[in-house]
Amino acid sequence: MVVLSLINIYPLVNNIQQADFTERYYLSPSTSPSEKGVECVSSFASYSFITLSSLGALCASNRTNNAVTCPSICTVDLERTRLSDTIGITEVYERVYDDRDEDTIPVAYYWLIFVGTFIFLAWHLFLRHTQVLSASQINASTVTVGDFTVYVTGLGKNSNSRAELEDFFAHYGEVATAVYTKNLGDFLLLEKKLIELTVKEEELRLIDAHGTKYEGWWEWLWFKIYFRAVSGSLRGLTGAIDACKTEISEVRAKIELLQGRHLENTGEALVTFNYEAHANNVFRDHVQRDLKNRLTCKHGDAPLFLDKRISVYRAPEPSDVYWENMDIRGARLIVRRLVTHSSAVFILGTLVPCIPCCPSTPHSGVEPQKLGVDGLKEGGLS
Repeated sequence: MVVLSLINIYPLVNNIQQADFTERYYLSPSTSPSEKGVECVSSFASYSFITLSSLGALCASNRTNNAVTCPSICTVDLERTRLSDTIGITEVYERVYDDRDEDTIPVAYYWLIFVGTFIFLAWHLFLRHTQVLSASQINASTVTVGDFTVYVTGLGKNSNSRAELEDFFAHYGEVATAVYTKNLGDFLLLEKKLIELTVKEEELRLIDAHGTKYEGWWEWLWFKIYFRAVSGSLRGLTGAIDACKTEISEVRAKIELLQGRHLENTGEALVTFNYEAHANNVFRDHVQRDLKNRLTCKHGDAPLFLDKRISVYRAPEPSDVYWENMDIRGARLIVRRLVTHSSAVFILGTLVPCIPCCPSTPHSGVEPQKLGVDGLKEGGLS
């Protein structure tokens, strides 16, 4: 939403600060190489990069800019250019800007941008409200252990015991269990990686033992793609097996290092109550200091746990209810995509018919004025 707003505001700022571009070119009075040319300056205003790149702004490029089609300010010195009274040119034209050149883009276009942004934001707010309401209804009809559990952070490492934690949360209701999270994450990730590498090495050995036979280029290409995915390398089969062995040895060395490490708390815990209402008491009492709760008019300081300010959150759902709430699979995914694309089509269908109704942007009018040779003698074009 922020990016969309900035994109819509940019043309407004760019129109307010109109940039005057200048191109220089040389005007030669004749084809004689001995006669000097005159340097002319062509100034023009560009309202935005869109109009600058349009067909009506050919004067912006030095390839298409010329003295005939583009407004310019050019001073001609007869002695310097060696022009004579009998040059044969009887008249020239001065291109003069019309007063409408100072006009800006119509106000209707500004309103069009803001109205479109407002419609887009309002629709997405309504869509978000509908999704949250649907998620709340699903959670209310489905009971999991996450409804009874509170996720607590900010407890500190190895600074308190489970009994102290249970005593603190006991005044909210019946505590079933309180468990601190340990620093087992790195160990579990390495164990998972070791299993994956072992399976990968076994697959490479099977490919090496049985060989590969291709009936056509398509099978060869398919095998290369599969081998690239399995080995994770563009090297040959022998090199991939050796690299896999080396990686397995490194992971095992890291696991042995972690096995001797003392387990400690990470400053987080999961407190499970016997009733969902008791878990809700914790959330009502411990107000999060964030923008969401400030907007919902929640005030007051939460109780301190051993002089520490803690934060409480809903525990992760151990079921597929969370995925259903996010509408990322099955029929809900189709409905979400349909609603999203329909909103985009609705916005475009609403705004596009309004554009022809707005007055068109005024273009710079150019009015030719005739100047004779006497004008050239007195100072030329200006």
